Order: sequence, then C-alpha cells, then structure tokens
Amino acid sequence: MATIGHAQPIAARQGVLDLRDNDWVHQPTIELAGEWAFDWQALLSTADTLHLPVHFTQVPASWTSSPAASEHGFGTYRLTILLGDKIAQPLALQIDEFLTAYEIEINGVLLGGIGSVGRAPDECMPGFGRRSYAIPLGNSSIKVLIRGSNFAHRQGGMVAIPRLGTAAVLAQQTSAQTIMGGILIGLLLMSTAYQAMRYVHRMQEKAFLMNAVWTIVVAFHFSFLHDRWMYVLIGEGNWAIGYKLELVSLFVTLMVSLLFLKSFFNELRPKWLFWTALTALGLASLFVLAAPVAIAAEIDRVIPLATIVFLLIWGVFLFGAIRRKADGATELIIATFAIGVASASQGFLVAQHVGNLNVVHYGFSAYIFTFSWVLSRRSAATDHNIDRLSKDLEKSNAALAAQNIALETEVQQRTDELVQAQQIAHDLQLAQVHRDIEILSTNNQMKVQLTRNLVEELQALLQAGEDYPKALKSLIASLHGQVATEERLEVLHEDLDSVNAEFYRRLQAKCPQLSKTEREICAYMKLNLSSKEIAQIRKTSINTINVARHRIRKKLEMERDEELESFIAQV
Repeated sequence: MATIGHAQPIAARQGVLDLRDNDWVHQPTIELAGEWAFDWQALLSTADTLHLPVHFTQVPASWTSSPAASEHGFGTYRLTILLGDKIAQPLALQIDEFLTAYEIEINGVLLGGIGSVGRAPDECMPGFGRRSYAIPLGNSSIKVLIRGSNFAHRQGGMVAIPRLGTAAVLAQQTSAQTIMGGILIGLLLMSTAYQAMRYVHRMQEKAFLMNAVWTIVVAFHFSFLHDRWMYVLIGEGNWAIGYKLELVSLFVTLMVSLLFLKSFFNELRPKWLFWTALTALGLASLFVLAAPVAIAAEIDRVIPLATIVFLLIWGVFLFGAIRRKADGATELIIATFAIGVASASQGFLVAQHVGNLNVVHYGFSAYIFTFSWVLSRRSAATDHNIDRLSKDLEKSNAALAAQNIALETEVQQRTDELVQAQQIAHDLQLAQVHRDIEILSTNNQMKVQLTRNLVEELQALLQAGEDYPKALKSLIASLHGQVATEERLEVLHEDLDSVNAEFYRRLQAKCPQLSKTEREICAYMKLNLSSKEIAQIRKTSINTINVARHRIRKKLEMERDEELESFIAQV
C-alpha cells in the first residue's frame, strides 16, 4: 500500500494511482497495490488499450481472482500513475515476483522482462527474479503495461506488490535485502558447521547432526526464494528442475525438523502421529519428483493446509514434551507461536500465498537459531555439569590417594612392628632352644661319662668278684637316666622343627636341592652350634659333619672365600 506522509494508505482505484501530492523526500517508495486494469487472454500494447472495455483485478494476487481468468493462460496488466511536476529525482519501478513470465512497457517503451511471454505452452518460458526498470524524468504521468503468461505454475499473475520509488532508494533497499539474504544464508551455513562440529565433539549426539542437516536444508530452500538466487544459478532453461527442488526442499525441511525434534527430546509421542507425518511428507516429496512439473505444481494447493496441520502436529509434540518436563520445550512453544503468527501475517495460511517471503523465512530462520540456542545452552549446561563432576571426581581421587598413602604408611608401620615383634619372639625362642641344647649337650657329656663309668664299674665287678645284684641295680638306674636324656633329645628335635619352620621355608626357596639332613645341619648352624656340637647331637663324627658342610656349599653354589655360617645367618 502507498502512504503519503502520515495519511492513511492509498491504493490504485480503477486502474489509476494518484501520487501527485506525494512527498518523495519523506516517502521515497510507494507500493503499487490496488485495482489494476486487466485484460485476460490478451497481450496488448499501450496503443491497443485506448478503446478497449476495462476490467479490473486486485494486485497483488493471482490473476485467478479475476472472474474470467484461469490459472494457465496470458493477460495484460495496466496502471496509470499520476505524478505531477514535483519530481526532481530519477524514478524506478521494481517487480519482485511475477508468475511466471512477463515483459513491461512504460509509456509505450518496452523495457524488458523475465522469461518468454507467449500464447501457448511451447511459446512460454518461465522466469523468476527481481527486476528494476528506470523511468525517465519529465513525465507527469506513467502508463505501466505488463504482459504476462503462465502455462506451468499453479498460479499466474502479479503475486507480489510492485514498487515505485526513487532509483537511489530502491537500489539501496534492494542491496540491503540482498545483503541481508546473504548474511542470513551465511549464518545458516555457519550454524551448520558449528552444529556439525558439536556433533563430533559431543560424541555423536544425534540432535546436533539433525540440527546441522535441518539448517543447511533451510539455507538451500531459502536460496530458491530470496531473489530467486538458485533459479539464476541453474539458468532459466532449467526452471522446472528448480521448481521441483524448491517444493521438495520445503517438504524435506519439514521432515528433518520432525527428525530433529525426535532427537532433541529423545522420542516423540504419540509415535503413530510422528511416523504418519513423516510418511506423508516423504510421499509428497516423491510425488513432486516423479510427476510432470505441471502436475507437481498442484501440490502447491495443499501447502497452506499442510502447514496448518504440520504446526498442529508440531505443537502436539512440544506440549507432550512440556508434560514430560523436557528441557527447552517451553522456549520452543513460544518460538513456534511466533513463527505461526509471522506466517499468518503474510497471508501464508489465509490467502494461500506468501506476498512477501522475507518475513516468513527470516522468522523461520530465527526459529532454527532459537532451536540451536536452546540445544547449545542445554549442551553447555551438560558440559558444565560434566566439568563440575570431573572436578569433584578429581578432588575425590586426590582425597582417596591421600588416604591410600596414609593407609599404606600405617600398614607399613604396623607390618614393621609386627615383623620386629615376630623377630624378637623368634630370637627369644631361639635363645631358649640354644639353652636347651646347651643343657642337652651337658647331659650328653654326662651320658658319655656315665657310659664310661658303667664300663669301668662292670670291669671292676668282674675283677673284684663282688655282689652282682647290687651292682646291677646301680647300673640299671644309670641306664634309666640315659633313657630320660634320649627322650629329652627327641623333644628338643621337635622344638627345632617347630621354631625353624619359617627358616626351613626360606632355605627351601633358596636351595630346594638340600636334603632333610642337610637342612637340619643348617638349622643347627643357624643356632651358632659348632661342628663338634652338631656331631655330638647327631651322634656322628666331626668328619661326617664337615663332609655334609662341603655338600651344602656345593648345592648353594657358594664362592670359596664365602663363609657358610654368614650365608646361613642371613637366611
């Protein structure tokens, strides 16, 4: 709509728009909305329209809003703009969208157009994109004539509001919109890279991957709609491929958004609704790809209804997430409501067509960034908790390590004390055994002496011829004493085995080749007994004990200058 100062918006009436009172300094651009003259199934020139009956249609809108027009065909739009003589700057007329091909005349001069206009499908080549046309100064009025044709798209005609304004301001606005579109697509691609890196960093958390896919698909879809960049890139001759990709990218965007929502909340309930919606969107994409472009375009009719249904399903899932108290669900409900209002405000759900795609797609992109922010915030909170738990774990590990060191120190100290006590007890037992051995050795000497005395007494008896019974009684008493001594010796051997059990174990570990007799000799040596004392205890000769010592040295593989007693003492 056009406005003059702060007055109410004005519009073209019956093919005429009066801008003679417009202040071009304060109102440098005017929307050419309202009633345009329209001639269906006629491609006219400025001269042809002088004496024709006049029919009118609303702009912006598909030409099907005119009672006589149908979707496919051709026609001519006409508008007279009254300017007056106050214009001091060059003007330009900008057409943002015309479905699907047009050419423009201003004051009878053909300035150009988009695509190829024709009266039959084989004569018409669709084209998409924004174009501006300069208007020479010095004209008090402008007669705008636009010839258009459409045989492929579901809708035809001027679906976006043309704008008239000073050339400098229009160029500035166009540049601003182009820059904003580039920034938006750049931000979407940056968000894609960021989410992909987060996916790798977060050990393949699917929510980041699906958000990255969702973001790049939206960027791809937006490139078809913002200044029709993708159509320009693939060329007007491939417009059918571009149009199918535009529709498919929309359905893929909705599919990926559901998959992202599922990965974001881990699951979606009810599951049957999720899979039904996903299947419907997938089938719609296959239909668009497989059908001829003229048939595939028919799916455009159900997009507004499908959008309403999709938003309702989306809301069901989000409300379910709120009921489960899922993190981020409340923020996304608010964002969903905002994007729904933005879409409805552009007539997406009401007039079944987007008059200006920028608001909707900027809003939808903001919606994705909201998702990314919520996901990143949740991830940051998780990372913070992990860091906190890691620090707590490190502190716990440090405390446990300190406790382990203290326990090890205490265990070592107590072990040392126990070993020392055992050593003292062992030494005491060895000292007692040593005393017993000394007593036994003394007894043994007494036994030897007793034996000698017995022999001498027997010899004396034989020589003296004295009373034998009395002498035998004395001999028997002496022999009883010898038996007691022998029994004491057996007890001493048992004590040696008991006391030296640990010594035997260590000696066996060092030299398992030693015999039992050799181990016993080593045990006597451990008690610091001499070879003579050992010979007396074992009732053998000193030479036998020395031979045994030599065998022990060989089995222990001792050097010649190494003392056997020193080695035994260290065992």
